[in-house]
Amino acid sequence: HVVAFNIVGPEDHFTSQTHFQKQMAIIDRLWQQNQQLNITLHGGELTQQFASPQDLKDRIKLTIQKGHCKRLGHGVSITEEENALLVLQEMKSKRIADEVCLSSNEKILNVKGKEHPLHTYLKYKVPVVLGSDDCGVNRADLCEEFFL
Repeated sequence: HVVAFNIVGPEDHFTSQTHFQKQMAIIDRLWQQNQQLNITLHGGELTQQFASPQDLKDRIKLTIQKGHCKRLGHGVSITEEENALLVLQEMKSKRIADEVCLSSNEKILNVKGKEHPLHTYLKYKVPVVLGSDDCGVNRADLCEEFFL
């Protein structure tokens, strides 16, 4: 009776960094058993401040292809992806939305304004969802997100 799940957590955490491939393999196996699952995953919520270029090169692609997500949380590292254009085209064609959390990205990652990849996602016609991300912690709300 499970129809959806959303896995979140700090992507710069040791476990997330060292077991990412295993986590995607587990999700892929679950999806193979029930391809109707609606999966939302945080992916690409990293910058070079928190991860190596090696860790950033395919995080979003694997979250989409192995994690089978229908909505990607954050996706800030899209410009660090190998073949970023192909990833953006896949997101557009499969209607995989990027959940953009502007205030969270500014506070946690120091990514804001013209440096934020929101502009890239819009340019390539990837669906975008504005979110307030951890509003209980960051004290943000959707009004602030629309303002930003």
